[in-house]
Amino acid sequence: MDTPSADRGEVRQPPAAAWAIFEEEVLGAPWGSIAKSELEFKVFRLLMATGSLDATAGDGQIAARLKVPVSRVRTLRYRLDQESIGDDYLAAVIKSFEVHRTEPSTDVHLAIDSRYLRERFVERLRAERIAVRRELAGELLRLELTDLVSFVLMADDVPPADRQALIGDLVPAWREREGSAWETSVRSASAVLSAASDAQDLAKGLLAVLDKAF
Repeated sequence: MDTPSADRGEVRQPPAAAWAIFEEEVLGAPWGSIAKSELEFKVFRLLMATGSLDATAGDGQIAARLKVPVSRVRTLRYRLDQESIGDDYLAAVIKSFEVHRTEPSTDVHLAIDSRYLRERFVERLRAERIAVRRELAGELLRLELTDLVSFVLMADDVPPADRQALIGDLVPAWREREGSAWETSVRSASAVLSAASDAQDLAKGLLAVLDKAF
C-alpha cells in the first residue's frame, strides 16, 4: 500500500542534532569498519531526520527519489520504525490506524501503513486471543468491532486520551451504518467491560457517546 503515512515514529530532528548523531556514530568507529548496509541505514536515517526525505511519503515515492527498489526502502523503514518506536508501538498504533467499515458484518478493517507496527499489533492481538485476519497482501487487518473496542478499553498501556479519541473516531462510522448491529455490538462490549473497575468509567463514557450518536 503505497500511500502517505502518518503512523511512522517521530524521526524529524533539527538538522544540526541529526548531523551530530551521524557524525558521532561514523567517526566514533574505526574508519572503514562500518558495514555498507549499516552505513546506508545511517545515511537514510539522517535524510529522514533532516527532512531531506519526506517521512510521510509512500515507499514508492522514496524509492523513486533514491533510485532503488521499493523492497530496499521497506527494509530501511522497518528498521527505522523499530528504532524510533521500539516497545511504545501500541500507542502509535492506536493513534494512527484508519478504520474502514465492512458491509454487512460488524467487522472493521484497520489500515496500518507501517509494517513494523502491523506486525507488533498482530502479535499483541493474538497474545490476547483476539482473532485477526490479514487481507490485501497482509496490509489490512480485519477483526470484530467488539474485540477491537474491548481490547482498546482494557489495554493498560494505551493512554486514556488515546482510547477516547479512538472511540470518537469510530462514531461517524456507526452513524453511517444501516441498522443497529454495530451499536448492539459496542453496547455489548461496554456492558462486559463495565464490570472491570479500571474500565468502568471508560465504558460509561462510551455508552454516553453512543446515546448521542443514535
